Parts: sequence; C-alpha cells; structure tokens
Amino acid sequence: MKLFPKGFVYYVCFYFLKKERSPSITSRTLHRLYVFKMKIWGKIMKKFVKNMAILGVCAGLLLPGTAHASLQSDLKQVKNVLAGKYDPNTRQFKSITDSYSMGSQKEKKPQFSEDTIVIKYKTPISRTQHSLLGATVIRQDSSLKYVVVKVKNKAAQEKALKAYLKNSSIISAQPSVLFQTFGTPDPKASKQYLNSMLQISKAQSLAGNRKVKVAVIDQGVDIKHAELKNKVISSFNILNPANPGVPEFHGTHVSGIIAGEKNNGVGGYGVNPNADIISIDVFNRSWGTNDYTIAQGIDKAIEQGAKVINMSLGSYAPSPILEETVQKAISKGIVIVASAGNESWDMPSYPASYEGVISVGSINSKKSLSSYSNFGPSVDIVAPGEDVYSSIYEPEKLSSFRNMSGTSMASPVVAGVASLILAKNPSLTPASVEYILKRTASDLGAKGYDTKFGSGLVNPVSALSYNLKNVPKAVTKKWTDKEIINEAAAVSAAKPLSITKSFTQPSEQHWIQFEVKEGEYIQTALKSAAQYDHKLTLKFFGTNQAQTSVIDSVRNGKSEAKLIKAPFTGTMAIGVKDVNGQYDTSKKNQYTLQVTKAAELPEDASTLTNMTEIGEVPFSNAENTFIGSDKIDNDYFTFKADGEKLFNLKVSGVAGVNSSINVYREDSLIPPQEPGEPVMTDEEKLELLKNMLDGEKAMPGEFSSNRGGAGDGESLYFKGEKDVKYIVKVSNKPELTEENFFFFFGPLFESNLSPESSLTPYTLSLTSSEFIPDEDGFPFEGGEEGEEGEEGGDGDLNGDGIYDMEDDILYFEQRVNQYKEMSRPYTLGQGASGTLQHRGDSDIFTFQADKSGIYKFNTPKVNGQAFLVEVLRLTTEKLEDGREIPFLNSVGNNFNWTGWGALNSQITTGLKKGETYFIQVSSNPFENDFSYQKYNITSSYIYADQSDKYEDNDLMKNQAKNLPANGKVTGNFAMPGDMDAFYFSPAKSGVYSVLAEKGTVSSALQAKLPKELFNKVYKIPVIIEDVNRNRKYDKADYENYSVIEAGAASGTTYGSFNAVKGKKYFIVLDHYIDGGTLSLEPYNLTVAAAKTADEDAKSVVKNNKPSKPIALKAVNSKEFKASGYLNAGVKFGDEDWYVLTLKKDTSVKIDLTAGIESDMSLSLYQNGKLLNKADYYPEGDNESLVRTLKKGTYHIKVRDYFGNSSVKPYELKVTLK
Repeated sequence: MKLFPKGFVYYVCFYFLKKERSPSITSRTLHRLYVFKMKIWGKIMKKFVKNMAILGVCAGLLLPGTAHASLQSDLKQVKNVLAGKYDPNTRQFKSITDSYSMGSQKEKKPQFSEDTIVIKYKTPISRTQHSLLGATVIRQDSSLKYVVVKVKNKAAQEKALKAYLKNSSIISAQPSVLFQTFGTPDPKASKQYLNSMLQISKAQSLAGNRKVKVAVIDQGVDIKHAELKNKVISSFNILNPANPGVPEFHGTHVSGIIAGEKNNGVGGYGVNPNADIISIDVFNRSWGTNDYTIAQGIDKAIEQGAKVINMSLGSYAPSPILEETVQKAISKGIVIVASAGNESWDMPSYPASYEGVISVGSINSKKSLSSYSNFGPSVDIVAPGEDVYSSIYEPEKLSSFRNMSGTSMASPVVAGVASLILAKNPSLTPASVEYILKRTASDLGAKGYDTKFGSGLVNPVSALSYNLKNVPKAVTKKWTDKEIINEAAAVSAAKPLSITKSFTQPSEQHWIQFEVKEGEYIQTALKSAAQYDHKLTLKFFGTNQAQTSVIDSVRNGKSEAKLIKAPFTGTMAIGVKDVNGQYDTSKKNQYTLQVTKAAELPEDASTLTNMTEIGEVPFSNAENTFIGSDKIDNDYFTFKADGEKLFNLKVSGVAGVNSSINVYREDSLIPPQEPGEPVMTDEEKLELLKNMLDGEKAMPGEFSSNRGGAGDGESLYFKGEKDVKYIVKVSNKPELTEENFFFFFGPLFESNLSPESSLTPYTLSLTSSEFIPDEDGFPFEGGEEGEEGEEGGDGDLNGDGIYDMEDDILYFEQRVNQYKEMSRPYTLGQGASGTLQHRGDSDIFTFQADKSGIYKFNTPKVNGQAFLVEVLRLTTEKLEDGREIPFLNSVGNNFNWTGWGALNSQITTGLKKGETYFIQVSSNPFENDFSYQKYNITSSYIYADQSDKYEDNDLMKNQAKNLPANGKVTGNFAMPGDMDAFYFSPAKSGVYSVLAEKGTVSSALQAKLPKELFNKVYKIPVIIEDVNRNRKYDKADYENYSVIEAGAASGTTYGSFNAVKGKKYFIVLDHYIDGGTLSLEPYNLTVAAAKTADEDAKSVVKNNKPSKPIALKAVNSKEFKASGYLNAGVKFGDEDWYVLTLKKDTSVKIDLTAGIESDMSLSLYQNGKLLNKADYYPEGDNESLVRTLKKGTYHIKVRDYFGNSSVKPYELKVTLK
C-alpha cells in the first residue's frame, strides 16, 4: 500500500466534502458516495498512522525519564547541539549544510518559499493584473523574461499559481526555490593539508601574477580579516543594497580558501592569493535565501567583471530563473563552480547540477570520499573539503580561524585553481577550463571516470602545465540550428530506427535528421550506459518556423523517452548529449537511440466502460499502451479472487512513463443496496465510478504502488479475499508518494508529476501464491475499529476520563507484555525468518546472549524489499514514586540517517550476558517496497566485550564507583546505553576543574573491528550533588546538578564546579555518539582542584610593566621555555608576565600552546609599550608571533581571550633565529 502524508489526506478529505456535486449524479447517490469515500480515507489514515508508528516503536519505547525533567531537558539540548540541530547562540534549531569539523548536518529545511512566485512570461502582464491576483511585483528581469511576485501567504500562493498557469502570456510559474550554504611564513600553513596534497605553492609559481576576479556568492565576508583585508575589492549585499555584505563565518571561510593572504605571518594561505574577491552576500545573515536573490547575485558578478563564480550553496529543487542566469553568466565567459551537497547521496543539487557548472565533491586528507559528500553523475571533480583550515568570522571573537568541513570547502579549492588557470591563460572559455580541470585530475576509485569521484582529484600543477593545443575542438564547438541542419546525419525513419554510439570526446554531441509530415507521431527512446546521464534534444524545422524540446527527466543509466507530434511538415533533428560533458575513450559512455514513426495512435483499450476481464490466474496481457483520448490514460482490468491468496500485479517498464497501479474492491466503490432505496442504474454506477476513479481527484486504491520512477514499471503485492471482485487501474499518471512529498513539500507542480504517453506497449501480469498467516500475532491491535480510547476517549487507557502520564505508563506496560507474550524464541548465531503480513505488521523475536561481547546482525534486502530491524534490551526503570516498570531500550537498528528512507544491511552492537533482548522486524515506512518477501536475519559474535574496568557503574542503578584519588579515569562507552558514574568526595572546598578528552585508540583493535565501532564520542560531564549522602541518585538530588558542555563539539569537554569538603558528588559522564549506540573510542576524564597558586603572585603590574616577571628557562642558547596555568578565581581573569632579555639584535619567534579549553592571547611589550599582539586563533589553537627585536629587555603577557582559567598547562616557547 502507498503512504500519504497526514496533511495531504486531510486536505483531500476536505476537498471531497466541499466539492460541488455532478449534475448527472442524484443527491442520494452523491451522499452515499461521500460516505464511502470517508470510509476509504479513514482506512488509509489508520494504515498511515500505524505505519508511521513503527518508527515510534523502533526508536525504543520512550518514557517520562526517571531523572528529573529539567536535567533530561538540559542533556537533550546539549545533544542537539552536538548533533548539529541547535544553535546555543541564537537558541534556535538549525540546519547548516557545513559544520565545524563534525561532518554534515541532516536537518531538512523547506525547499520552496510559501509567499513568493517566480514567473516566466512570453509577454509581460501589467501590475494591475498581478494586483488582482493578490500579488506584488518585487523584481523583474526583462532580459530573461522573468518577474518575481510576493503574495500574502501559502493559501494565496496556491490560488495565484493556478491563475498564472491558466494565463496564455505565462510560460511557467512556481514558488521561489530556497537555498542554503553547504564548511613572514604563514604559521598555520602546515594545518592546510591541501597545500601539500595539491602542491599549491608549485601551482602558484606556474600561474604568474595576473589578477583574476572571483565572485563569492555566499554569506558576507569579513573584510577586516588579516587574511582578506587586501583581497576583497568590493562587497555587495543583494538583500540590503544600501550596505555592504554582513560578515559571516561561511562566506569568510570560503573566501579564505580561495584567496587567503600569503606570507603575512598569520594563518595559512589561499589557493590563489593573487585573486581579487568580489563578495556578494545573498543571505544577509539569515538561514537561507531565494533563487531570484542568487540570480541577482550572478547578475552583479557579471556586472563587476568576475571571471570565476563560486557558489558553495545549494537546493535539491531546480529553479528555472537560476538556471537561465547561470547559463547567461557562462555565455559571458564566466567559470562557475559549485558545491555538490552534503547529504551523502546521489540526488542532484542545484546550481551544481546545471549544465556547464563545475560540481565539486569532497575528500579528506586520506583521499577518501568524505562521509557527507554527495556523489553521482552530476559530480565533475573532487577536492579537499574535510577539516579545511581557513579564515572565519565569529560573533564573539570576530576575525579568527577554524577547520570546517563540507563540499562548500571543496568548491572554493577548485574555484581557486580555475582562477590560477585563467591567470595564466585569460582567454580560455568556461568549457575549456572545465575540460582542463577534468582532463588533468588525478584518478581516484575505479579507473577513469566514475560516479563516486567524477573525473578525480583536482590537480592544479597538471592543470597549469597542460598544453592548450590539446583541447579538443568539440569542447568549444557551438551547435547552432545552422550547424545542426548542415552536419546532422541524414537517416530514414520509415521503419523503426535503432542507433548505438559512444561519446569518446568531451562535450561531444551526435545529431540525426529525417523528414516528417504534420500530424505524424514520433516515439523516441534513449537508453544510457549505467554511470552516464544523457539527454535528448528534439528539433523541428519548417518553412520559417522551428520548435525545440529538451528531454532530460531521468538519471544516469535510465532511458529518456518522448512521444511527440510533428507540429508541421519539415525536418526533424534529434540530438544526443552527455548532460555532464563526460566521455570515455574506451567507448564505455554508450547509448542506444530508438525512433519510431506512426501516422496515427492506437485505439485506447481496457477503458472504464470496457474493462478487460481477467478470467484465470496466472494472467499476462501485452496489448495495452499508455495512450488515451486524454493525456492521462487509465486502463482498467477486473478479476474475482478464487481464495484468500497473495496476489502480485506487475506492470513492465516503459521508457519515459512513470506508471502506477491501484487496486479497488468493487464493493467498496459501489454502495450496497440500502432497504427502501431504489436500485442504482448501470448509468449511475458508471458515472459514480468515473467520478471516483477517473475524476480530477481520483480516489487512491485500497492497495497501490508508484514506487518506481519513469521507465521502471511497478510491482504490487496484496492479500485478496475469496469471491471478492477487484478493479485494477493501471495509469500513466504518477501518484503522490511519500518521496514526492518530501522533495516537493509545498505546492505540488504538475510538471513534476505529469503523465507521459508512449507507443511502446506494456505488459500487465497477475500471479498468486499461498498467503502465509502471521507467525506471532504481533502487533495485537484489537481490530480495525475502535482501536483507541474505548473506555475514556483517545489515549485514556485507565478510564479515568483524562489522558495523563499514567496512561502512557499503562501503554508501555501493555506493549512490553505483548513483546514478552508474542515473541518467538531466537538463538544467536542462527537465522530469524518470517514474512510480514501487511505494512503495519511487525515480527518479534526474543533471545539472551550466553556471553557479553560485540555482535553483528545481518539485515539483507530480499528481492528489493528492505526491512527495518531493531534490537531492543528489556530493562526496568524506577519512577519518582518508587515504582519499577518494564522498559525497552534500543541498542541498535539499521536505519541510515544519511538518506531518506535508507536502510543499512547490518547492525553492529554490544550485548550483555544474561540480559533479555528482542529483535523487531518491520517494513520500511519510508519506501513503498512492501512485497511480502520472506526475511532472514542472521547474527554472529565478532569480538569480546571491551567495557572498561569500572563497569558496571550506572547512576540509575546506584552503581557509581569511587573516583580514583588522582581524579583520573580512562573509560569508554563500549555497550549501548552506557552512562558512567563516579562518586567524588572533595578533599577540600573550592573550585574543581573537569576535563573529558579523547583517549588513544588501539591500532591493533582498529585493525580487527569495523570502523563504525570507533565513532566519535562527544562527552557531557554532569555534576550532581548527593544531598543526603546515601550514594543513591534519588529525588533529593534532582535539583542539584550542573551540566558541563564547553568544547563538547570538539570532542574535548571542559569546565568547573564548586565543591564543598564533606559533601558528596556524582560525576556522571553522559555522551553523544556520532552515528551509533556504542563506541570503542576511549575517553580520559580528569577532575582536579583548580589551580590557584599564581606563578607571578608577588609581581605588581603598572603601566604594563611587571615588578617581578617570571623568568624563562633556557633549553639551549637559542631556545627558552616556560609553562604555567591561568588560575581560577582571579578578577577579570589571570595574566602571567614573563621577561625576555636579548643581548643583541635578533629575530624572535614566540609560540604559545595550551589545551583545547584555552583561547590564548600573546602580547609583547617594551618599556610598557605594546609592540605586537597575537590573538588570531580560537580555543586550542596555538598563537605565534615573529618579529625582529633590538638588544634590550622585553615583557611577554599571557592570558586567555575571555579571561578563563586553564585546566591543562600552557607552554610558552621563545626561539632566537
């Protein structure tokens, strides 16, 4: 069955209620029709809710926590921050495409504006006409024939869209697409691994000194940053044109990668430090922007004379206005580079996927594809994008530096290389630059071009060394109508034509031509090789007239197709092109073009008035085509089930057609005869069926399938009931699916779901097999009707008239009892097999582990059907009132959060000896792939338990272990649900520091175990006072806690708390694991009294002159060192002053390093006068200062930028050159 989103279902129900009745249907019949429609929708809604409820169960049964709600809330917020879902500065949930060294984020933002429409017109319409539709013009582009209008709200948008699309002056209208961001010698150059990997310095030496303008269409850039203040030649704000761009982190980071200053003694340097940056802010410090705003940004780049545009931003919805503006810029000779996207899937992202744009994926320092990077046929090339060190702007510190990750960081690397190429060869076209970049790329992955790395890793040195004489002519060839007519191969299409060819040169196109007569039908089909994406261009040439259609609707390896009617007598030309300009000299980039002409269309068979009757099963029919009197063709078949069986309907794939199947019970469509009601006539029945099945808002079937895309065909399994008559509708009109809803949320565009016709017949087959009854009877729902609230209303399970936490507790207890009573026994190491009886069905198995350790569960697909599998642990939880209730804890599932509805083929988790576990097998609620396949889940023991020596030390079970006397612990979270608790008795009152760091992973262990067992761990220390000192976490302790979260996103968490001698404390280490339920990455926890003994306590500083500065220790004649702590409890923060005495003029390098918790600042004084200050870098990043000094005495001041104390010692090093 197909899933429908709740909002859509409610909307359609409302639509049926308010729809005017047809004059040909009697009032009695109409009323009965409404009643039946509501019943059908009710059933669909119940199934939808049940299917989505699977996720609730598979996420584990959630209870009001036994810990106090405020602590739970605080911990949840910290984990949201670590997962990239929450911004603690703005206090808003967020979705940033790129992140600070933590991989990609998965929160989805709306793809379309709800109050803005982009309209392309043939002839402009007046502002008065716009006003009558409730729209206000906010931008008009006469050159591209676009107008952008704003309306009041989403409802007004839908109304206006319909009106615009009916206007003959309008070519297209759609909601505006929303976009978001997708990341002296320079002391930090060594942190920029891309410099050595790509030999950037050598490439720069090959480029010469010619300036090249690079437009950064992004957030605003920090024009005061030391790396960029000499690089940004202009700054524009498209959304606020009176002002320059608003400085932000993303635009600043991207600009630094392209053109960061070289040899300025600060940070690192950019790929092309000689480039001029044109900063074009299209965000104005908001989370997202619009397509028309980006289009304005591109126009501004054209106006400013940019030669390269970098767009580290994207959306998964195409935008005509953006595409046309991109093509306009390319036609002006501008190279456009864009990020491929950070969703780790092969969905095309825009503008990266537009023709002529260089789409860039991301690799890491090991030349492996980054875990977040998109891939697929639209990716042209890859570049370093993971943990890229560059300039950044931050609200607190302003100009700074950080690592960022994302394809947004990879794109400017390629943009920088493109600017180097143009610096050396300014006359090159965008197509030539793209060819050189791809031709000279270093091959990664499979030999030659592949859909993972594209053409390979950008190679700046090879690109700048490339002989321009070797650029093929095909790269710069223009295929105008004149060239097409003169050069297209003449063929005969009197008989069906089939041509197989290969693209062996870049940007190659192949054309054929033949004569056509007005009114003839031409069926085209283009089959592409597996990893290549080709498109068709269909052109008609007549006397003083021409017509063009571009067919590019499917992805790589699939077939483009179009049935088109000749508009006039003349010549038809058909062109084939690789969308991404890819080629292969070994002829792997192959296609087959098929062309068939027909004077007239075949008659429509199997109509609603003439259904094809299926007499016997198995059945097969290959006589129907997707051609009808209207553009939508619905073919109807009918059969009677001869028993309770499992039926399988299959529709073969037809190129270009996105087919669907709907199955209806006839007795659910034709209302039963009510006593005293007149019998419905055959005409009334037919009119009723037309309204329900062929109407504009046709009812979905009780069973339906539209899982496949264009050309894929469909397969639908359903349980048939004996002697029930079924009606089967096979249609060329795609249905709304959960996947469509996800990508086209908001108004749905008919162009995305439009029916296509074809002369190619399809085959419909029907087979049956035995229906296997449910093996375990789970879940027990109590029937279709009255499932909820039988006693006291919705959710009121105890019948007290109110829905409260007691009802939740009762529900969980009942659910756990179902697991216990209905589950089938399972033995680890063997198979768990069965069949799901419907989409809402789940099968439960129970087992115990005979030894603790790490286990693997294999969860393979079966004939295309995936299964959502979760392993649950049975435990108990104590409520605040002392009651213990059973509880199910998720210890692992095969859901893959990197893609919509993706499921992994295995689960790796930890199991404890003697514990009771359940395996729950359900259908995948996100994909329409349910087909009654028999699953087989297997398991195996792969390694011994790696839990640390302090286990078990669960706070909730009062198992806290004493904190060692030295305050140091090395542990891990080697079992799901592990939360380590230690009992702390302070030796003295005062401030105590807490530091939770990443430990060292055993290389031997890493070699033996899968990498997913070593996922990064973000530690969250919690300090809880044991108020009644009974070593039990109870109600008395709920309000006395503090959560330490500073630095957690880096993997090292630090902070402090006040402790009183004689009191007792729980030191609890909670955590967030990036991508799993356990990790063998160890942690090091340190709890120690904060340092208060000041190294220069007796020194008095007056006018920046310390009376008793600290002496540096000589390591040798050229090197001096000192280490210390910035002490706690010092008003305005501690400062340490050191003395440096030089006996002669010399060049001095001063380095200051510290722990991740410290954002250090370094200042150099002489006689109280500030000579230099080094405060460029963020926490955990060492400061450095280089200066030539004369003989004399100097003072060095060390402090934290924010005045914070240090947990780990800092080190000051002075080196004499």
